[in-house]
Amino acid sequence: MKTLMISLDGDILKRDNDAIRRMIKYSEMLDSLDIVVFSKKKNFLNKISNQLSIHSTGSLNRYFYILDSFFICRDIIKKKNIDLIITQDPFLTGLVGYFLVFRKKIKLLVGVFGTNIFDKYWLKESFFHRIYKKIGKIVFKRANAIQTDGYETVDDLKEVFRNKVFWKPVIPSNIKKFSVNRKYENIDNKVNILYVGRLVKQKNLKMLIDVIKTIRIRTGEKKITFTIIGDGPLREYLESEIKKLGLNDFVRYTKFVKHEEIIEYFQKSDIFILTSYYEGFAKVFMEAASAGLPIVTTRVSGVRNIIKEDESGYVIDGGNVDEFCDKLRKLIYDEDKLRSMSCKISEDFSKKYNTETMNKAQLQIFKYLELN
Repeated sequence: MKTLMISLDGDILKRDNDAIRRMIKYSEMLDSLDIVVFSKKKNFLNKISNQLSIHSTGSLNRYFYILDSFFICRDIIKKKNIDLIITQDPFLTGLVGYFLVFRKKIKLLVGVFGTNIFDKYWLKESFFHRIYKKIGKIVFKRANAIQTDGYETVDDLKEVFRNKVFWKPVIPSNIKKFSVNRKYENIDNKVNILYVGRLVKQKNLKMLIDVIKTIRIRTGEKKITFTIIGDGPLREYLESEIKKLGLNDFVRYTKFVKHEEIIEYFQKSDIFILTSYYEGFAKVFMEAASAGLPIVTTRVSGVRNIIKEDESGYVIDGGNVDEFCDKLRKLIYDEDKLRSMSCKISEDFSKKYNTETMNKAQLQIFKYLELN
């Protein structure tokens, strides 16, 4: 199939990174692949191979992305007789794709690699999210197929859009670098608990702070360190709460870590935690699983992909701080449990999440579109 992709991912405009390597692999499954990226970068056209070309919208600002991409894509469709349009999301790029295929025999594949539009917390967060949901449902209805990476999102979408919904993971090419042979030999003396994420409302930082405060009170002489990595508009709130509650000696906070350095943080930690209201399929789950970190998290999209309850982690419903801390303390004090969960999560992840799995899932979707 001659394919056109509309993307939000600026990394595709760079050289030699995870995004571009993934696009090269996808292009090998197709007759041709042209990618149009929302960007302010001017006069950008990069012909990677005979099958893959990358274009920038070259927009004046972000308000022109949709309009600029529409006209660039329309020209590509005319020149190359495109069979399939892929959009990265159901809102911005999805809307462009919807109008491009309107009254045409071009097929539309819509990606959902972020927010689940049926997530109640996401919908409550903003009035605009309710508008996005309406747009998403219109785009999904027109789509010939929908691909998403979280099992929970697959289930929600299948209730409405049935058999045209497919699971397709997006696996970072460097994920194996997170892997480490864990021994947990000094767990009696010290436990390192890791949080990685943006400091925004979605991440439920109040619960994160409550968990840290409660664990400090209930762990007695055990030496616990929480490492928080991330930045965002709630950074000052986080820092002030840590200071006000006297948690400075208990928490190590850094707002920015280079990607190659973050691997070391995962490898030197013992447990990974997440307190979010909602997520897409969080990449940090994959990184933690690859590193063999048992996960304690609130119930968000992606947990069923990675966590088997009481075998590789714990999933907490409803933001229950006491239950979250009880599960966390179970891992802190039970060395055998921590070790067995570490082995289980890394083994399960390595079997299920690899480049072969990702490419096989993508090829299955392309074959479906050729036949339907």
